[in-house]
Amino acid sequence: MKQKNAGVAILGCHTEAEAAVKELRAASFETKRISIVAKDYHHNEQSTPFWELWGALFGSAFFLMIPRIGHVVVGGQLVSSLIGALKDVSLFGGLTALGAGLCRLGIPQSRVNDYETAIRSHKFLLVAHGTTEDVRKARDILDHHGLALNCSKIVDAPRAA
Repeated sequence: MKQKNAGVAILGCHTEAEAAVKELRAASFETKRISIVAKDYHHNEQSTPFWELWGALFGSAFFLMIPRIGHVVVGGQLVSSLIGALKDVSLFGGLTALGAGLCRLGIPQSRVNDYETAIRSHKFLLVAHGTTEDVRKARDILDHHGLALNCSKIVDAPRAA
């Protein structure tokens, strides 16, 4: 079995998140390997509403109230990771449900606080997950389209087997 990895891009606004998802999809990156997280959000008239963007990707977006963060919208594999993390709460002591879900996808616990801080600051997280090759492909696609210049680097994060 191939080692699992995850990478995260912090995006500054809905428009950047939308562009990143569109570029990944246009390059045939598997939608099931993308998750998005954002704080409760009000879009402007010129951006595609969450429901259209996320509904096309995941069938629906899930709204959650996470203590210390607030209301968030989550789409993708991260939803089942969050649910799984709630079952294994003793393994993720001190982390929020979002932090534990990110760890279950392969994000190192040392990076979780950075990503939760970004969400509290109304930024968007795009999580690409899968094999090392999947994560590298996502990073290359975003870099090629200049989207990574407006966000943090995607960081490969080995996941425990």
